[in-house]
Amino acid sequence: VDTFSAQSPALILQLSDLLSYILYEKDESWVPLQKEFDIVHSYINLEEKSFKNSVIFKVKFPEVTKSKFIVPFLLLSIVESCFEYFLNTGQHQPILTLICELNENVLHFRIKFSKGQSIIAQKDIDDIFINVQKQLHTQYPGVHYWEAAEDMETIAINLKLPLYQHYVISTKKSEAINVLSKSL
Repeated sequence: VDTFSAQSPALILQLSDLLSYILYEKDESWVPLQKEFDIVHSYINLEEKSFKNSVIFKVKFPEVTKSKFIVPFLLLSIVESCFEYFLNTGQHQPILTLICELNENVLHFRIKFSKGQSIIAQKDIDDIFINVQKQLHTQYPGVHYWEAAEDMETIAINLKLPLYQHYVISTKKSEAINVLSKSL
């Protein structure tokens, strides 16, 4: 009980940040990349507590994200789908590795997570991420790269997509797609 009491303020703050992000960013077309990274990190920390600190995870985000923008909830949706998968497959010690890198205006997002032993673990990868793929096709049509692969123990997602800059956001979306598709 004392451990929970000591952690309570930090958990409440993380939950507050997550709820604030959901409430205030849901209507935005773009958010700063750093804001999306921060919320993903907070979400992972909250989920780790719900798994009683048994999640084995490694997270690496780039240090410099200034003036880079992304569609809100995209990365969060991918991570959320992974944790939902952990619950559905009954994993008690799931493993998650998340590495994000920037190359100019392109985000390279790689996530690898444990499959688990249950029959549900054999579920088609596309089913796990169907909503994410719909979001990508709607908001990054023709300018993203998505690859999903699996082996006996893990599922790996490899995503590349353009990051928008402030001046691009103010232009028409069709013009932005033409400009950014050349950088992929």
